[in-house]
Amino acid sequence: MKNSSKKPLLNYVIPISGLHAGLHTYEYVVEKEFFEHFELSIINNGTVKVQLELDKQSSMYELNFELSGFIQTECDRCLEALEMEIESAERVLVKFGKAELDDAEVIYITPDTETLDVSPLVYQFIHLAVPMVKTHESVGQECPVNINNYLKSEEEASKNTTDLSVWDALKDLNIESE
Repeated sequence: MKNSSKKPLLNYVIPISGLHAGLHTYEYVVEKEFFEHFELSIINNGTVKVQLELDKQSSMYELNFELSGFIQTECDRCLEALEMEIESAERVLVKFGKAELDDAEVIYITPDTETLDVSPLVYQFIHLAVPMVKTHESVGQECPVNINNYLKSEEEASKNTTDLSVWDALKDLNIESE
């Protein structure tokens, strides 16, 4: 798994080489420091509880993530802080292969891999739980900045200006042909 951060978050590194077969449960609380660790995060802050159930089988690992909590991001309309709830359940398979590869729902690791860093997965799943449109209205609030008034005043201002076409300037040219 490729991590966009500088170094792994040690709390999210699971030593898989010594695990016995069966279910293993891990719990994490993702907060501001986690999001700051990754570049280009659309999430500024939050508290998300992550429960990871890892099922070690002889030929693969099955990881089931359950996420719930709130995140703080920017409203798409007014760019002010917006707090919204997220909830998600995701499943990933980790299989053994000749080289380390990432697929949509399958991650391939070499058989001699000793640890598994789940922080990039947690980061991706939290971001996937965020809706495409993030506005105060989508969470039942009103934008603190009344952007609609600004948009209406801009629309009225553009109506008040005379609509001049670039071709209107050519009408006044007096070109005589010889």
